[in-house]
Amino acid sequence: MLCKQCNSENCGVFPADVRIYLNGARTVSAPPMSPAPNVVICMQCGWSEFLTPTPWLAARWLRPIETHAYLAPSPSSVSGD
Repeated sequence: MLCKQCNSENCGVFPADVRIYLNGARTVSAPPMSPAPNVVICMQCGWSEFLTPTPWLAARWLRPIETHAYLAPSPSSVSGD
């Protein structure tokens, strides 16, 4: 198997438990993927990938979610000016 990043043949396949969080705060999560995917990791550059199993896609956890605008604090409110 060739690495898609550096074309190295030095890739390994490892079993993994994967949980995908649907928001940044990790408060809404999907159950762990079942069956668990294998992760392919390049031993040369560290690039990795996995395929989401079809049964997990069928559960429809990966549907688009509503996004909320994030407002960063202004520099003056952070510095105390």
